[in-house]
Amino acid sequence: MKLLLTGAVALALLAVGGNWLVTTVRGRGNPSADIIGEGTEILVERWCLVCGDYRPVDTGFPWQGKNREQLENLLGQELSGARILAFSQEQVVIHFPPGYCEKCMAFLPQQGYISLTDGNQLAVFSQDGTLFKTYGEAPGAWLSELTEGIPFSSPQDCLDWIVNLTS
Repeated sequence: MKLLLTGAVALALLAVGGNWLVTTVRGRGNPSADIIGEGTEILVERWCLVCGDYRPVDTGFPWQGKNREQLENLLGQELSGARILAFSQEQVVIHFPPGYCEKCMAFLPQQGYISLTDGNQLAVFSQDGTLFKTYGEAPGAWLSELTEGIPFSSPQDCLDWIVNLTS
């Protein structure tokens, strides 16, 4: 009976070890060999410097068919600072460097200026002088520039100024 039990345990260990060897040789046992497929859920997010949330990013990158190393190379060439947080055949999670979300970009006027309200609050105005948004007390170091108004020519330019002025 002991001999039969020992043989069964040895056979089970051999089967498990053989299965591990076969899957490793085929690449299934190595997580770095995972490839992004059609069914892979891809989550790409960016920290918004304005609203302070992680927001989804719509990218034009060709993801399918790439393994982790290829994806790291692509991101390194196209967008330094991007990090892969998770990578498997089921899900890929990538965080882009901080920037601005589309919601915040869509909120701002295409052209305008950053100036002061009557109460010395930092504010964004459209080209025609319409108040868009206030951002709290104006920084003292920029009061003379803000009194004259700091022009911007795009929502991106406006947000860059706001981040500069408030940090």
